[in-house]
Amino acid sequence: MAAKKKDDRAGQRPRKPGRPKKDAADPDLRRALLTQAEQMFASQGYDGVSLRRLADAAGLTPAMIHYYFKNKDGLFSAMLEDLTGRLLAQIEAAAAEGVGQDPFRALMDIASRTILAEPWAVTLIVREVLLQPGPLRDQFIETYAAKVLALLTAVITDGKQKGEIRADVDEGFAAISLLGLTAFPFIARGVVEDILDLDYSEQMRKDYVDHAAKLFHQGINGPKAKAMK
Repeated sequence: MAAKKKDDRAGQRPRKPGRPKKDAADPDLRRALLTQAEQMFASQGYDGVSLRRLADAAGLTPAMIHYYFKNKDGLFSAMLEDLTGRLLAQIEAAAAEGVGQDPFRALMDIASRTILAEPWAVTLIVREVLLQPGPLRDQFIETYAAKVLALLTAVITDGKQKGEIRADVDEGFAAISLLGLTAFPFIARGVVEDILDLDYSEQMRKDYVDHAAKLFHQGINGPKAKAMK
């Protein structure tokens, strides 16, 4: 009988990795799950992906996802925290250099580089966070948006006090303007890429950051427009 059972098992497909033993968490496997989820959520939407489909695509069992993230909300929350945490750390470091070192251009460079390298982030945040009220939006506000806006307004206020930024500039509006200049070209990529014949390469990104930073600091009016005021 033992030999027969062995033969029966030989014809079966290999079992997928299941729930790890206690204290056996693998950070590389967790990262791989996040990467797979990023791709599937961005292309199919949050509601269009089940844990079963995600596990199958990753070659694992749903129990493995439950082990690392508890449920789908936990997985999405971890993805959001991972992305925003990396961005926030870089933005805070750039802002700490002071207005004289142009932290605004540094923010544009950091954010645009991340978005170009990880286009799934724009799709996912717009679709599942900005357009959908709920706990994920609350998490995004608490862990990222509120901190970035507070940081930007503080830097702008500091620049005004030092005479490096015009006194009549509204801190909140300036922060929103900076974020819009930075993010919108990538949010609207599917529309403007062909219309304006943009290739969204690394060189295009650098050229755009140069343009946007100059626009943010100097405006668009030339000498003739200024003389008319």
